[in-house]
Amino acid sequence: MNTSNTLLCIQVVIDNKPIFIGTYHMPCKFKEPDVMSIHALVVKDLMFQLADGQDVILAGDFNATPSDICYKVFTEEDSLSGNLPKSSNYEIFFRPNVEHVFKSAYREKNASEPV
Repeated sequence: MNTSNTLLCIQVVIDNKPIFIGTYHMPCKFKEPDVMSIHALVVKDLMFQLADGQDVILAGDFNATPSDICYKVFTEEDSLSGNLPKSSNYEIFFRPNVEHVFKSAYREKNASEPV
């Protein structure tokens, strides 16, 4: 089955302040963490690019726990330390933005992630 994953993003203005809200359903590729990490990198970078410095909220089904590398891609600077998977089929010229990361609303509110 061939599926495509789509990031939906809208800009809303509340009290004259724009905010970008996105949602994404991460593929269920638990046995392929590199694939999930690439999805996380692209979604994260695209959200920050679209927002262009404005506030951002990203929600969705990420099929990840706080200990998973793809979760860390969203929440920790330089989480992959340049270790993107290599391809023997084609060259990849993707340079992720390692400085932009999201804060977990749950962790911000409760001082820790759920276990």
